[in-house]
Amino acid sequence: RCLAAGMDDYLAKPIDRTKLAEVIVRWGGAEKKDQASCTGEEAFGESFNSALFGDLLETIGVESMGELAQTFLDDSAQRLKVIEADLDQPVLKSAAAEAHSLKGASANLGFDGFALIAVRLEAAAKANDASNCQSEVDAFRNAMAALPEHLAKMGVSLPKDVT
Repeated sequence: RCLAAGMDDYLAKPIDRTKLAEVIVRWGGAEKKDQASCTGEEAFGESFNSALFGDLLETIGVESMGELAQTFLDDSAQRLKVIEADLDQPVLKSAAAEAHSLKGASANLGFDGFALIAVRLEAAAKANDASNCQSEVDAFRNAMAALPEHLAKMGVSLPKDVT
């Protein structure tokens, strides 16, 4: 759908925050907003990369950050479902690939706590350890449930559900 609409941009890794902001503004209509008053370190402690998160927040603003965080949560929930569906297989190849994607998405947003869980999840999947995979999936879900409260400490709210 995006390609059909003419959205054919891409960003190569490592992500350049300025280029990311330009693409978001171009395709999403978002405008750069003022950074929230507190730092990531104050709000999140060691579970978040305050410099990276703060840079992203400054670049895209609190409203767009809320939308991006909601997209992260939605995408993560879908990836966790795929992982759980793979846990009854003798080789957890899909689970490892999904965990790797969760790790990258988490790290790109400065959600280091999530990335650490995803690292453990990926390692468990590569070891075909379904029990530890499930434990890490549960830990990731718990972190997802706590994320809105942590974001609120920085003045970032998730978009209201309009359905």
